[in-house]
Amino acid sequence: MGGESGATGLDVGNAIQGERVVVSTPHGPVVVTVCGDRARLACVTFHDVGLRHSSCFQGLLVVASAERASFPGRFCFYHIDAPGAEEGARGLPEGFRGLTMRKLADAVGSVIDHFSLEGALGVGVGAGGYVLCQAAAERPAAFDGLVLVSPLARPPDWWEWGLGHTARATLRLQGWTNWGVDHVLMRLFSAQAREFNGYTYGGDLIQSFRRELTSLDPEGVEEFLGAVLGREDLVPECTGRVQCGSLVISGDLSGFSHHALQLSQALLREGSRRGVVGGGCALVTIDGAGSLVTEERPQAIVNSIELFLRRLGQEGKFL
Repeated sequence: MGGESGATGLDVGNAIQGERVVVSTPHGPVVVTVCGDRARLACVTFHDVGLRHSSCFQGLLVVASAERASFPGRFCFYHIDAPGAEEGARGLPEGFRGLTMRKLADAVGSVIDHFSLEGALGVGVGAGGYVLCQAAAERPAAFDGLVLVSPLARPPDWWEWGLGHTARATLRLQGWTNWGVDHVLMRLFSAQAREFNGYTYGGDLIQSFRRELTSLDPEGVEEFLGAVLGREDLVPECTGRVQCGSLVISGDLSGFSHHALQLSQALLREGSRRGVVGGGCALVTIDGAGSLVTEERPQAIVNSIELFLRRLGQEGKFL
């Protein structure tokens, strides 16, 4: 797959807002926003629950462009929105009801086939990291690198399962309530970001995400959350199957930081087994951040992504 090696001064809006393409999958249509010249290297993204692609990745791309990082201008972005999370969504296609992580991984595979992508960079956050890692295990040729931000990797523990299903019931019966919103924000942001500041819970960032969250179709969020709570253990599935280099990033205040650690250890062991110099996986922990590092502390991860891509470039990828 061909591409450009340097930054192009891309307007960050052109990396988030682009051509809306509806892709058929075995379970129904998904919306992919294609941003940039398709002749460039491909970057496939998948967001976390309670988000869509714009709210998940805009902060990172804004900061990366401001700091003149190369990657916003080097890639054509294929932003996949989970069914029911796309702009204007009202419910899910029938085949996606009873949503599972497997169905989402199938959708990623359909997107890869639709656009004939090979050797892409995958960037996933939270549940999106799980989905892309699963897709990379099933289609090794499709990805030359993975950036996994606070990826979910192990089955839910009792507190996540219990609180999550309570939030699902609230969304299903009442739509958006303060409790449902707070639960999703708790998954995404650190307690520091969400703390009471004397007037409201959370500052401008959290208030912005409250508004963004309640603009999402509650059925879509409820289904995505159900898929997340029903996930299987990703670590055994990745062992021996994920062949590309990976960068795992985690906020130290994330409730899922142990997932990132255990997944990175598994990917590192696999890379070492295959004789990859350095093991092929790096773990970066960001102080003072929750799971959604791309929005809470984007400035802290730009250099790590640049160094990761530079290392892959030295291996003949992403040139």
